[in-house]
This record gives sequence, C-alpha cells and structure tokens, in this order.
Amino acid sequence: MIMVLLASYHYSKSQSLKAISQSGKEEIYSLSQPLTVTFDSTSFIFNRNTTVLKKWGYGELRKIVYTQISSSVEETHIKPSLEVFPQPIEHQFTVAYTVPQSQTVRLDLYSMTGEMVFTYSLGEVHQGEHRSTLTIPQLPSGQYILCLMGSTFSYNIPLIHIAGQ
Repeated sequence: MIMVLLASYHYSKSQSLKAISQSGKEEIYSLSQPLTVTFDSTSFIFNRNTTVLKKWGYGELRKIVYTQISSSVEETHIKPSLEVFPQPIEHQFTVAYTVPQSQTVRLDLYSMTGEMVFTYSLGEVHQGEHRSTLTIPQLPSGQYILCLMGSTFSYNIPLIHIAGQ
C-alpha cells in the first residue's frame, strides 16, 4: 500500500524551515547545521546546501508530496496543457488549457512554414484550468501549430484547419 501525505515547507531568509503537516501541525527548525526532521513518520535530512533549498530557494512556499515507502520528496506542479476541439477545426473552436501559475497568456497560430498567422491575447490568467472559444480568421485548409505562451512556459499542439465553404 502506498500512502501519500501532503505537507508544506517554508524557507525563510533567516535560514529556518517551517514545516506544516497535512494535519496542521507546525514546527520551525534552524538550518544553520544539518537537520534531520521526522515529520508524519517520515525522516528528511535538510541542510543549507541541499538540492531542496537550491530548487525552492529561500522564502518560497511550496506543497510537496512524499511517500512512506520510498521517502522520496517531489514538488507538486500544475503542468501546462493545451487541448483543441473539435478537430479538425473549421471556423470556431474551443481551447482547453491549464496554466501553472497566474500570468499573462496568449495563443499564437503558426503555418507549417513558421509564419504567425493569428494571435489572440487571453490576458492575465489565474493558475488552473480554463476554456476559451475562438473564431479563426479566413485561412487556407491545412496543418497549423497552435502555441499557448506564458511568461514561464510555452506549449504547442498541431491542428488541422478545413476552410469553410
């Protein structure tokens, strides 16, 4: 049986670790010396030069997931995603997308020769899943690449356009 527990850790500029368990238990630890923390029955070793601190940095709040079996630690991420339907598209289509963090997002449509043929600003978008219905301009039938662009990511998906009669 694999048991997954959620906890969050907060690193401060004063080189301390604030640990909050899923049950709400809070503890603060100094990181001036290497530190072993047993948290919800799982041991972790922290020190100022560990990859955990380099990856997350000081002052960032992150949710982490760990398993009791392997005692591995990994950060929970919302991965960017992009889906278009219906496929092939004609005049109107719906874009379902996921944004990993709040930021300004836009959609760019490229021909297979690399020419940008359409751009649409989605504006400031909050973290999470979204849907937008768009109308494509008059374009010849063919294959295109739709690119979802944010300040911290880009995600591409091929699509087929059939020009209306």
